[in-house]
Amino acid sequence: MGEMFRSQEIPGKGYGVIAVREIQEGELLLSEPPLIQVPWWVRHSMYPQVEKKEFLERAVKHLDKKKREEFWSLHDSKVPDGAEKTIVGIWRTNNFALGVSGPKANNGLFLKMSRFNHSCSPSAEFHWNQRKGRQEIRSVRNISKGEEITISYFTNQVAVLNQRGRKEYLQSHYGFPCDCSACSLQGAEREKNDWERAEISRLEDRIERLFYDIEEEEDPEVDKLQSDVDSDLTNSKLIGGNLNSCKNNQPIPNCHQSDEDNSSCEDVNHNYIQNNIDSSDSKDLVDQSHTTLQDNGNLNFTNQNIKHTPCEDEDKDEQCVLEGLNLCFIRLELMKRLGLKIVSQLQVYKLVYDTAMEWDFPEKAVTAAQSAAGLSTTLYGSGSMEWSSWKSRLQHAQKYININQNS
Repeated sequence: MGEMFRSQEIPGKGYGVIAVREIQEGELLLSEPPLIQVPWWVRHSMYPQVEKKEFLERAVKHLDKKKREEFWSLHDSKVPDGAEKTIVGIWRTNNFALGVSGPKANNGLFLKMSRFNHSCSPSAEFHWNQRKGRQEIRSVRNISKGEEITISYFTNQVAVLNQRGRKEYLQSHYGFPCDCSACSLQGAEREKNDWERAEISRLEDRIERLFYDIEEEEDPEVDKLQSDVDSDLTNSKLIGGNLNSCKNNQPIPNCHQSDEDNSSCEDVNHNYIQNNIDSSDSKDLVDQSHTTLQDNGNLNFTNQNIKHTPCEDEDKDEQCVLEGLNLCFIRLELMKRLGLKIVSQLQVYKLVYDTAMEWDFPEKAVTAAQSAAGLSTTLYGSGSMEWSSWKSRLQHAQKYININQNS
């Protein structure tokens, strides 16, 4: 494989990772076991903060001298000015969930991975390889020689915030002002980028309304834009809503939940997220525009504010589902354009595939499986279990179409 990157000091950023050759999309950049691993139950003990501190102190004590020095060389974004680094501070700054983020997710710290800086439009993405017990990083696009290689530190809950909200979040949780390409946009470009990120959340809400019967209590004090975005950012918990499937009363999947996330997101204050949706920057655009999908699959911004009317009888269920599937593809196109995590895109594709097969839209399922198989190759590698799973889904949908055509 050869050397693909080197860690070096970057002005204004501390250490970072620079490509030493041209890197193609989907190349494996790093496969690293955790230096320290904290099991999930430590966070749920009777005294979790004390338990975690003692656990980490024991773990660092048992490292050899070289590893311990490397641990202490890592950044601590939690330390006050003039104070010394702490073990807990370094851990909180640099650890990642091992697999799906959740109450029973273990967390790990990685020496090499910790040198990768954040970008809101990253060039690489990480995932936990459970079979190998390693965190892997792969390029998600082509990377030029001499370019910094970046990953995303947060989930899509934060990624859909506008520029100001993301910058304030990163300053608060990691101690740096983000200057990535997305956070450096100005004027009309920034407004468009902010609007597209908010539209990802609004589309999620519309899709829920189409796939599921939802009765909401009216709250005149809640701004329309704020309500739509907040419903997605708070794990799709709709205020005063009853969530029922149009068909089988199945719970809706959380299709934007990140597979992996830096566990400093345990500290996320959802009120912080909600209060930092800058409606003043995007409300006019929301009132005037809506995304539609053209026949060629490209996004088109029209001067129409398309509003969805929930299905009122079973005869309209199929139309609701078809419209929801089309909106899923629009949402996915936005996620791709903005560089949101592939693992989150795959979760949306899974929702599309399952819904399309259930409601007898196999052509939509084929489209979803084809795209998801390509993304799985990028994130997990050709021949991976994830790639094989999507190829199997694709074959199943194609077989279903052939059977129907021949019957």
